[in-house]
Amino acid sequence: MIIPIDENFRISSDREQWIIQERKVTETGKNAGKENWVNISYWGTVQGAVKGLSGLMIWLCDSESLIGVLEYIEKLSTKLTQALTPIIDVDLKGVKK
Repeated sequence: MIIPIDENFRISSDREQWIIQERKVTETGKNAGKENWVNISYWGTVQGAVKGLSGLMIWLCDSESLIGVLEYIEKLSTKLTQALTPIIDVDLKGVKK
């Protein structure tokens, strides 16, 4: 499973763990311009991965004031909620009540 968060981060999983991944673009060599997803950290639960990612993203926030950081946290909360909310499209045509 891959859960995209934004253009730079995503959460993926395998059979045993949740993985925070960061997008990296190769800048030199024959693979210049190639996009890769690099594993940053590993978590036993999706909740742990979300907390770890939110902490990392807050740490990387470039705001220089407390108000700026708090505003970033509010936007980040919205971003994570949207990314993690499943979208379910159920067709109920023909279903008897």
